Amino acid sequence: MDEELLDKDVAKEVLMILLHSGNYIQDKMPADFLKNLTDLAADSNLEVHLDKNKSLKDQNLSNDALDTFALLYYLYVANDSERDEILSHWVINDNED
Repeated sequence: MDEELLDKDVAKEVLMILLHSGNYIQDKMPADFLKNLTDLAADSNLEVHLDKNKSLKDQNLSNDALDTFALLYYLYVANDSERDEILSHWVINDNED
């Protein structure tokens, strides 16, 4: 995923999600992607505060950031059954639009 595809504020939100999600997820991401994401997020003035006691959907995050994180999780972290579940949610959401 190219950094040009991500807005700097979305990049910052995604980076904050990754930083709060633990090393397990971060370790699966390509190092060059994480560096590009960090560089892009550095240009953002957005204040991002995550509450570890709330789910991602209950945080004050943009839909673009949640969608981007879901894609990254799908591409780099999810096992086969998780990918099937994520894909089925995407298909259902596409059919509702």
